[in-house]
Amino acid sequence: MLDERAKKILIAVVESYIQRLDPVGSRHIAKKYGFDLSSATIRNVMADLEELGYLFQPHTSAGRIPTDRGFRFYVNNLLSNEPKINTLFIKELARRLEDIRDSIELMLERTTKSLAALTHYVSVASHPFEGDTVIKKIEIKKISSSQVLFNFETAEGITKRRILDISTPLSQSELNEATRYINSRFSGYSVKEIRELIFNEMTKEKIICDALISKSIRLCREALLVDDMLFIHGFSQVFELPDFFNISKIRELVRAIEDKHLILNLLDELIYKSNGMKVIIGNENQIKEMHDFSIVASTYYEKDRPAGAICLIGPKRMDYAKAISMVRSVSEFITDVLSRRRRHG
Repeated sequence: MLDERAKKILIAVVESYIQRLDPVGSRHIAKKYGFDLSSATIRNVMADLEELGYLFQPHTSAGRIPTDRGFRFYVNNLLSNEPKINTLFIKELARRLEDIRDSIELMLERTTKSLAALTHYVSVASHPFEGDTVIKKIEIKKISSSQVLFNFETAEGITKRRILDISTPLSQSELNEATRYINSRFSGYSVKEIRELIFNEMTKEKIICDALISKSIRLCREALLVDDMLFIHGFSQVFELPDFFNISKIRELVRAIEDKHLILNLLDELIYKSNGMKVIIGNENQIKEMHDFSIVASTYYEKDRPAGAICLIGPKRMDYAKAISMVRSVSEFITDVLSRRRRHG
């Protein structure tokens, strides 16, 4: 247990290090915070905090920097205080999302872009496509000669999107024909039921005879097999931070995030076990490549059930107060939008 003086000095060291990156000395704390303590007294307290594992001194003539344990104390202190909602950010976000409230995918896409731009961290959001979701209508649109877009409208009025690569170009008229068949066959069934129906359909010779319908059903099956979607933005912003002058750290982050199974598993842990706000610091992360990073994440809800997660990934020296406020604000905003849309649907 730390006494109040040690707590104040530890928090001051962490905040100073977040703001300036350089090791923090006792003179800086005395000058900026005062605490009615001499520089020598502050230095002694900092030495005690180092012995307890909260601070680290790179070399004898330098100041001190927080360890993972020091950051953890600081974050726990933030989380124990009254939750802060970034009202200005939420108002601006609401304005940006006003025209796309019927599509959770577009909302998450635009939200992650906004979070990344405002924080300079990597922003990630997930949204599960659950097996019991009932599909009301399916629409297939041509994007290019090599890609098509699937729009799935659920019984709750939510639109889910999938973009798929195709090896053989299809015209929009061909896709329209495929869309009519797929809707006549699968509308009103759950995702799980459609997967089973598609499997049975693909075993019938009469489907194989029609190449267009066969290909469309295979694409539909592929779209519905993607259980989770990830929205990721902010790589260019985070690379500009001084924390990542070491290119190897950047490569580790890219490798970890590009392996979507790792990120999805991590977000699943947050969604279904943490059930709310969660901050993972450095070595606390189960992903080895992310031990130099921290994650601030929060669950958002749909129909009173965990539906997905919003998170920010940045250096351990990230501005936790800002990140926690923004992520918490976004998750509550998305939850509120989904709740109101369901009531009015």
